[in-house]
Amino acid sequence: MEQMFYIIAKIPFITILSLYLFNAYNIIWRFFSLYEAIKILKALLLSYAFIIIYYVLFNDHIPKSVIILSFILSMVGLTYFRLLKRIFLKPNKINAKNTLIIGASDYINIIIKNNNYQIEAIIDDDINIKNHTISGIKVHLLSDIDSIIEKYKIEVIILTKEMDSSIINTIFATSSIHKCEIKKINIETKSAHIQDISIEDLLQREVQDINKEQIKAFIENKDILITGAGGSIGSEIVRNCILYKAKSIILIDMNEFNLYSINEEIKKLNYKNTTSLLCSINSSDIDKVFANQNIDLVIHAAAYKHVNLVENNINSAIINNILGTKNIIDKAIKAKVSNIVLISTDKAIRPTSIMGATKRVCELYARSVDAKSSIIVSVRFGNVIGSSGSVIPKFKKQIENDENLSVTDKNVTRYFMLIKEACELVLQAGSIGKGKEIFILDMGESVKISDIAQKMIDISGKNLSIDYIGLQKGEKLYEELLFNENDEKTEFNSIVIAKEKEHNLEKINQAIDGLLLEDNQEKQKQKLWEIINNE
Repeated sequence: MEQMFYIIAKIPFITILSLYLFNAYNIIWRFFSLYEAIKILKALLLSYAFIIIYYVLFNDHIPKSVIILSFILSMVGLTYFRLLKRIFLKPNKINAKNTLIIGASDYINIIIKNNNYQIEAIIDDDINIKNHTISGIKVHLLSDIDSIIEKYKIEVIILTKEMDSSIINTIFATSSIHKCEIKKINIETKSAHIQDISIEDLLQREVQDINKEQIKAFIENKDILITGAGGSIGSEIVRNCILYKAKSIILIDMNEFNLYSINEEIKKLNYKNTTSLLCSINSSDIDKVFANQNIDLVIHAAAYKHVNLVENNINSAIINNILGTKNIIDKAIKAKVSNIVLISTDKAIRPTSIMGATKRVCELYARSVDAKSSIIVSVRFGNVIGSSGSVIPKFKKQIENDENLSVTDKNVTRYFMLIKEACELVLQAGSIGKGKEIFILDMGESVKISDIAQKMIDISGKNLSIDYIGLQKGEKLYEELLFNENDEKTEFNSIVIAKEKEHNLEKINQAIDGLLLEDNQEKQKQKLWEIINNE
C-alpha cells in the first residue's frame, strides 16, 4: 500500500504536467481527431520517457508492469473519453449545405469541422479506395458524380486536391447543370480557407517539360536587370529570379505604385540584393546603370501593351516600345551583357494593331543588330491571365459592380496562359538561346472570350448577361496560330523557334529614324506599316 500511494503521487503529476505543456486540455472534445490524438500520444511518450529515466537513474521501486499498463490505460482512457462526445453528440450543423468533396486529402477534416457544410459523399480518382470510407463517409469515383449529386441533393462541391484544368472544367460543367456551388480549399497557400473557384482554375495548364535545373543555372549567381519590373510579367520574373537565387536584381519601372508594390513583396521574401530605379527605359539613368553595374542578364518586359490605348497614342508607343527597346539593347550590348531576353507578343505576327506593329519592329531590331558578344533572343506568347489591362480583371470588375460583361464579338478567340507558366517558359527559352532566335511558346488551344465571360458569370452566381459591343480599332477576331510546320523544334515541346529570314540592320535603323522625323500620327502609322510590309 505504501508503494501504491508513492506511485500515485508521482506518475499522474508528471503526466498531467506533460499534457498541460502540449495543450491537451485546450482541445474541443466534439472536434477531437487524429491530430489531437497524436498530440496526446506525444505528451504521454514524453512523460513516460522521463519516468523511465528517473526509474533507471534513481533505482526507483516502481514495477515495470505499472509503467507499461499505466501508459496503455492513459492513452486509451484519454482518447476514448474525448471521442465520446464526437460519437454520441455530432456537431449541430443548422442550415448546413449538403456537400460533395472531390479529393481524398487531409483537408477533409477542415470541412467536417465547418458548420456550413454537411459532407454526404467523397469522390477520388484513386480506384484503390473506391467504396472505402473516410470519417464514415463513402468514397466514389468521378464517373458517379451525376448520380451522387441527385441522390444526396448536393448543394456545394468542394475541391480539396490539385487537379488538371480539364477535370475541373468537367466538374464545373456538371455543377452548372445541377445548379451547385463549386468551391475549393486554398491549396497553394496551404491555408484552411474555403473559397470560390476562379476562372484561372478553369484555364490553367501544367507545363510538363520545364527543366528547373537548367533555369537555375541560367539565373543563379547572376546580376540581372529587369525592365517593367513592377508589371504583371516583370514582377513574376522578379519572383522567379529570387527563387532561383540571382546574385542581385535591378528593377526598372516608370510606374511608382507598381515598383513600390514589388519592393514590398521582396521585403517579405527577405531578399536584400535589389536596386530599384523609377524611370523610363529611355532615361539617361539607364546609361548610368549599365556604366556602374556588372550586368549578366537583361530581361526586357517594359512596353505599352493595351491595344486600344496604343492605337490612339502612336507617338508614345513608338518612343516607349521601339526606341526604349532599342536603347536597352544598344546599352546592354555596349556593356557586354551576356544574355538579353526581349518579351514579345503573338500580336507581332502579321500585326493589325499599332501595339503589334511596334513589337514586331522590336523583334526585327533584335534579330538584325550586331550583338557582338551578347546573346539576344525574343520570346513571343499570347494573353496572360490576370495581367494588368487584360480582359479577365475587366470582367471581374464588371461582376463586382453588377454590370453585364462587355465582349467585342461572339466569335472572338484568344490564347491564354497563366503568368507563372509564361514566365517559367520565358526563362527556359532564354536559357537555351544561342542568339537571334524568336521563340514561340505553346499557348494550347484558343478560347472563346464569350465562353470565359459566361463561366465567370456562372461562378459568380449573379444574374448577369453578355453585351456584344463590336471589335475595337486594331483588334483581330482571332490571333494567328502560334505554331506552324516551318517552325524549328527545340528540346522542349512547349517552345519552338519561328522560321525567319535575315533582316538588314541599316534599313531598319533608317525606318526607325523616319518614324521619329514624323510629327503627325497618321504619317507615323503609315511609316510603321511600311516597315512591317517591306520587311
